[in-house]
Amino acid sequence: MNFEKRYKVLKEIIESYKKAGFHQIRFPGGTSFDGKKNSIVLIAIFDDFNHLFFVVVPYDSSINKNHKNDEKENDEKEINERYLAIKKVREETGLIAISSDLQLLMKIIIPDNRGNGENHEKFFFLLEKFSGKLIDKGNSFLNVETKTPLVIPAPLLAKFLFRGHFLSFEKALEVLSSKIKKEYRDLILLEIKNRDILDQKKQNKILNNK
Repeated sequence: MNFEKRYKVLKEIIESYKKAGFHQIRFPGGTSFDGKKNSIVLIAIFDDFNHLFFVVVPYDSSINKNHKNDEKENDEKEINERYLAIKKVREETGLIAISSDLQLLMKIIIPDNRGNGENHEKFFFLLEKFSGKLIDKGNSFLNVETKTPLVIPAPLLAKFLFRGHFLSFEKALEVLSSKIKKEYRDLILLEIKNRDILDQKKQNKILNNK
């Protein structure tokens, strides 16, 4: 399958997920049981031409809001962010990672969205080494938070990636820049610029309609 055709097929797949309610394309990850830690993992893959791809998952945030976690792990409140990252990668993608291969890209602290006045720690990791294979979650769209993971070229991902994960995406590009051919890196940066312009236009339209 040639490059252009592959892009077209991936766009169609992403649009089909969006129409089904999976309106966010995000990096795999999740929050600890006590809500205090969140680990996100940017799984980077290079092909034989040094083109950069990332593993992402279609995500339905409406299910997350109403989802009740029935897990009962005694150590969940003290869970390690790396263990959490490994666990979420396995659950959402089927891939297997080890702690020493997780490279911390950034950490931010934000207010807990449950409004309890506490802080929420978000850890973003870069992962280039892993084992296993991607899982297929089937065609059912009912009662699931994430669907079958996708491997998306970085320029295309710039068009669709959930804005809340965009800063970590740009940070990963900085870390991986020496491995990316200049022409391909320029293409990624162009798509990021185009995305910024598009998002700003959308924001201005929302403000003007208020």
